[in-house]
Amino acid sequence: WTDLFDGTVEENISVGRAHITPRDVRDALDDLSLTDEIQQLPQGIQTEITNAGRTLPTHLASKLLVAQGLVGRPRLIVFDDYFQNLDAASRNLIIKVLTDRNRPWTVITVSHDPQLLAAFDRVIVLEKGRIVREGPFSELRDDPMCRSLLHETPMTTGA
Repeated sequence: WTDLFDGTVEENISVGRAHITPRDVRDALDDLSLTDEIQQLPQGIQTEITNAGRTLPTHLASKLLVAQGLVGRPRLIVFDDYFQNLDAASRNLIIKVLTDRNRPWTVITVSHDPQLLAAFDRVIVLEKGRIVREGPFSELRDDPMCRSLLHETPMTTGA
């Protein structure tokens, strides 16, 4: 995902990608339960975002960034421990959307967050670029090596 920029909500989600349709943008907003909140803005989806979104509530700016990544239903989504600054409701919704088995994408993330890791089908622990542990988080969480990594070094996950 890129940063938010000066432009409309719609432009910030589509980020100039010609293949993204207005329907794709609406679908991304729906996926993240943002449609009603965006419609409440002064000009709805055409509302101008300024100051890189710093004037928006944090949860809204964060969800718009996620919408950038989801729009057009990509096959692969990669992010780096994105959820630290989100409120619990926003965080849970985004994790649910990203890990929904009915979605067409694979998600790869780097994280040391047990709640996030537990949402993925598979966790891969890397050391010096090599896989040293692999499996569902429920099996890895009690492994002494993995337990220590939860607090010190990010773990990589995929769904």
